[in-house]
Amino acid sequence: MVKQLEKKFTWVIEDFSSLKDKKCYSDPFIIGGCKWRVLVFPKGNGVDYLSVYLDVADAESLPPGWRRNAKLCFRIVNQLSRESSNVLECQHEFTASESDWGFTRAVKLTDLCQGFLFNNRVTIETEVEVLGVTGKLDVPVESEKETETVLEKDEHPASEEPANGPQGGRSLSQQEPEFVDTSQKNSDHAVSDGGGEDTTSQWEPVQDSVAKSNNEASAAEKIDPENETVDVNEFQVLSSQAELVRRIFERHPDIAMDFRPKTRQIRSAYMDALLGLVENLCLPLQKLTEDYIIDSENRLTDLTDAGFKMDWWKKKVEEVNVKKTKKQRSEAMILELEEELQKLKQRLSEVEAELQKEKAEVSAAMVPLKFDDVV
Repeated sequence: MVKQLEKKFTWVIEDFSSLKDKKCYSDPFIIGGCKWRVLVFPKGNGVDYLSVYLDVADAESLPPGWRRNAKLCFRIVNQLSRESSNVLECQHEFTASESDWGFTRAVKLTDLCQGFLFNNRVTIETEVEVLGVTGKLDVPVESEKETETVLEKDEHPASEEPANGPQGGRSLSQQEPEFVDTSQKNSDHAVSDGGGEDTTSQWEPVQDSVAKSNNEASAAEKIDPENETVDVNEFQVLSSQAELVRRIFERHPDIAMDFRPKTRQIRSAYMDALLGLVENLCLPLQKLTEDYIIDSENRLTDLTDAGFKMDWWKKKVEEVNVKKTKKQRSEAMILELEEELQKLKQRLSEVEAELQKEKAEVSAAMVPLKFDDVV
């Protein structure tokens, strides 16, 4: 699922734990008249971190000598607490030899379960400020608003390992005459560790865009009845979820008796996690992969640590595991029986051929001799 607001592009990666490809691309999007896409290495680009890059989507089809100078900001959203999201910023000059750029160490894989991976989704918000373009734009646009430059220590192309020391895009003010410079000045560089907590000052356009996004989301909630929230046992949930939550409390009235968090946002996030666990168990058995089970167990640990009583869910998991084991055993038996049946069919074919041969011998023996045969 994707969402684009002016200079901002949001990519919600579904079924993240089930991704098998080494790298995944978002759908292309256009910002600043240029076509981009986000590149992600779910298991890390040679490191134990989630790796995230911005890629020029149509790099191979662009004319020789093209350049795109841009500031970019990735926000790896913490879905339990947005304030804990990991923000990574840098500036880079994209060229044919460096058509992607970003952060090999965006978030430690072991830290994903701390709110970055939630309901088996990872959300990445990307903001791009195009400063200048050499060559033809994909889509004509007006000049972009001036922003400050922020350089990131761990920035580098997706095809390379992190270099020693800071790297940054070159200034485009000294490039060819046909270069279109849409920025007036750059601020001092602020350096931070791309793999850890963000230590840079916030990029003003990112804040403006986030605020605008939140305002638009609030307006949508007022208009769309499905986004209205209701209170169920002191949990604020979407109206579409209310009946499911009520049924949970009817069958397990003490489930949240020891639940400690009081903040409305945190309580809602944990209830979403609980509903996600229930939804996981409702999936067909063939979709309940080992990664799915491990992810569910991690969420269960988080819910239990927060005070939820989840013994009933553990019993259901055991029942599902028993069904899954029976399914695997039956599938193995089916393969074995099919193989045995194939052998029997082959043997039957051989026996039928032998039978026809013997019948032919009998028929030949029963033919009476002719006069010429006797004389």
